[in-house]
Amino acid sequence: QQGEEIIIRPAGGPERHAFPGEPHSRVDAEGTAKIRTEWKKDALVIQEKYDRHREQVETYTLLPNGTLQVTRVVKRPGVKLVELKSIYRRG
Repeated sequence: QQGEEIIIRPAGGPERHAFPGEPHSRVDAEGTAKIRTEWKKDALVIQEKYDRHREQVETYTLLPNGTLQVTRVVKRPGVKLVELKSIYRRG
C-alpha cells in the first residue's frame, strides 16, 4: 500500500493498482468494465462489472495465520457461477 493506493504485484503477471473508494472504468478485450474497490471489514474487494451482465469480484483477505486468501467469483450469462479460492503462504 502506498498512501490510498493498493498495488498488487503477482509473480509473472501485470501489476494492478486499486484505489479504494474511487470508482473508475477500464476498456479491454472484454469491453468496458466499471470498477469499484472498497474495504469490507479487513478484506479488500475489487468488483468489475461489464456490459451484458458479466461480473467478476476479487476479495483479498489476510488470514489470522498470516496467509493471504484470494477469492474470485465470476458471473457470466449462460454459465454457472464460478468461485475460485487461492491460498498464498509466505515462503
